[in-house]
Amino acid sequence: MRPSVKGLAAARLLVLAMMLAGGAVASAATPGEIAYQGLLSDDGGAPLDGTYDITFALFEAPTGGSAVWSETHDDVTVTAGAFAVDLGSVDSFFDPPTPVSFGRPYWVQITVQVGNGSAAAQTLSPRVPLSSVPYALSARASSSEVTVDCNGAGVTGADVQRAIDEAPIGPLVIDLAGSTCTGNVRIARDDVRIRNGQLVGGTPDFGVVLVQGARRTYLLDLEISGGTTGGNSSFGAGVTVSDGGNLGVESTTIRDNAGDGLTVVENGSVDLWAGAVIRDNGGNGVSVIQNSHLDCNAGAVLVANGGNAMWVSESSSARLIGCVADATMGTPGFEPKGASGVFVNEGSSVRILGDSTVRTNAPGNAAAFAFIGSTLRVRNSGNVIANHAQVPASPLDRSAFALDADINSTIRVDANDSPTELRGSVHSFNQSTVDIRSALITGHVYADGLQTNMRLRSRNSANVNVVDLTKVQSGPGFTAQIVSFEQVTLDSQVEVDGIIDCSLGGQITRTHTNFKDPADGYVNC
Repeated sequence: MRPSVKGLAAARLLVLAMMLAGGAVASAATPGEIAYQGLLSDDGGAPLDGTYDITFALFEAPTGGSAVWSETHDDVTVTAGAFAVDLGSVDSFFDPPTPVSFGRPYWVQITVQVGNGSAAAQTLSPRVPLSSVPYALSARASSSEVTVDCNGAGVTGADVQRAIDEAPIGPLVIDLAGSTCTGNVRIARDDVRIRNGQLVGGTPDFGVVLVQGARRTYLLDLEISGGTTGGNSSFGAGVTVSDGGNLGVESTTIRDNAGDGLTVVENGSVDLWAGAVIRDNGGNGVSVIQNSHLDCNAGAVLVANGGNAMWVSESSSARLIGCVADATMGTPGFEPKGASGVFVNEGSSVRILGDSTVRTNAPGNAAAFAFIGSTLRVRNSGNVIANHAQVPASPLDRSAFALDADINSTIRVDANDSPTELRGSVHSFNQSTVDIRSALITGHVYADGLQTNMRLRSRNSANVNVVDLTKVQSGPGFTAQIVSFEQVTLDSQVEVDGIIDCSLGGQITRTHTNFKDPADGYVNC
């Protein structure tokens, strides 16, 4: 006979009553177990009797996912269907490596071993929601503050970890009191803030700080350094945010780590605020991968030394809002360890929304690069996208690219008022599209490869009621060109201080009569 669980409402009432008596979910400061009661019956509804091995597991969703905690109770006595156990009495909720944070909802999955092991264990369905209780609700509303001064004798980063794991449920502030703590820190509970000191990496693996599934975490007034890549070099050696966790970083420097400064992975999300500086790391400044998201806000600075300032890949997204992404000190290369200010890859998207600066000076890398089905959109005023090698030797000189779209990607530049400055050449390649509605371009513009398009156009701005000019201008030592290997469309008030050339087999379409030919250039079409 297949067992089932019945009387769950009564079980919740019993849990509530025991919570009011003091048997609550808690840390080391209070009892750390949950009294749980239920009814087992067969498929026909008849109560079961006997002893059964029952496994309990906690999940973060009613279906799917992986258990965040589990334990097995052997020889549970079931009388007329009724049983009672204390969850957490076999395997603590708070033991590493995966302490449970009760600041979120959980569902209990129950698996019963029938027939003393002679039959297969049966997992009951559906999972049962673990209800909130008065203690848990009041704990969430309270907060704790712990000072960990690592300059004291025998105090290390392990004490920071212990403070995280053992503090009562609810918001937690850890003040390092200006000290330097050595050792890795793993945050797996919600509402944790670490501030005012230094964290220096210890053993390799996930880097100095790992935010694993925890929400509303915050790093403030810190310096984080000394991380090593360990066995998983894709994870950031400074800070890693994973498993749906989210993090805010303010007035904090992440530097001198062997791998990436910051990695956001597996549905993670990060906000970088004023004073967040990521620099001098061996890999990318920031890597945003696997359906993750990052906002880089005004006053945040990403400086690449060993890779891209920002690498966004695998269906992820990012926004730059007054942020600086600088790869001028990066190592020349391509893809993950290249040196673009922003590299968008594999179906990802990035929006540059105003007063942001993106730049590089590494040969072979654009300041902003959209690659393999990705999208880059530049809008609002005040943006500068610059390649410091602004003197292109030829249209194919990759060392002078400001923008590059390659392999079915799209770039759109659409300022609301003053044009975006593109200091360098603009390139559309391999079934990609670049659509520039308002920009000042210093360099060459060209489309290359099958089914590739470049469109330069301007429009009346509703804000200032003037015509924004898309202008391609010459500079010292070079002549600006619009060169078409494929399709280039020039639409309305485009100025070219140089050459318009479609002699390489492409086509240039001029759709408006008010197009301005350069006085000192020529049209070879």
